[in-house]
Amino acid sequence: MSENKIWDMEVVLDHEVFDYVKYSVNSWREWIAKVMNEIEKVELKEIKLLTYFSILEMMAQEYENFPSNGLQGSFAKFVLEFQDKYDFLEATDPVTLFYRVEDIVASTVNLNNLIDGEIYYPNSKIILDKVCEIKNELIKQKGNEYTAKKLKQHRYVELLYRMRCRLSHEFSAPHISFSNVIEGPSYINCSRQYVSNGRLVSDNVWQLRFPVKFVKDLCMNCFENYLDYCLRERIPPDKNNGLDRLCELSWYSH
Repeated sequence: MSENKIWDMEVVLDHEVFDYVKYSVNSWREWIAKVMNEIEKVELKEIKLLTYFSILEMMAQEYENFPSNGLQGSFAKFVLEFQDKYDFLEATDPVTLFYRVEDIVASTVNLNNLIDGEIYYPNSKIILDKVCEIKNELIKQKGNEYTAKKLKQHRYVELLYRMRCRLSHEFSAPHISFSNVIEGPSYINCSRQYVSNGRLVSDNVWQLRFPVKFVKDLCMNCFENYLDYCLRERIPPDKNNGLDRLCELSWYSH
């Protein structure tokens, strides 16, 4: 028995072998089925998204043994490692990146060739080309290190974490897609009207939208692959989340 870990044990009970790891994995599967069944009854999309993001976050922190910092990095690492359906998540979104660095690249890069009324996707050629345009101009203006930092900050997986943060901190998710047809992330143009500094502002912008169904599917994809990993490696899915964690008593991890 490696390191005397109890989950390495197969105990004979009533002439049957008790496999703790298999039992733990099956318990998680029963739990997620109940959660998903209950959350489907909820109409408020913000609540649905908060649930899916919380499950992803729970698994990510467990996998990294509940780190006290670098939570966004842990989330991104876990999602990229355990998803096997959405490879574009590691790529950079040019639209949010453009608005972030518009003051730097505006002399040579814009979004004018995106056609109003069209719907674009992360793998659309015009979107992929736009990433290259912004990257090249950023390197020219700010250098490789700055460019690499911004490209990473605007990967789709990082933006999902920012969406999760805004949901939990502000209970707001302006980038939810309400389409019942589009299943993956997409771009749409939006005409907006709002008040800023006492003035009425009207503009037209492009926005990246994540459908609720996409976040749910990503959550379940990672969940199932994580449990398969636990079975292969003979590790309980909650091996780090015991009563010996300091936060159980102090409410703080450190």
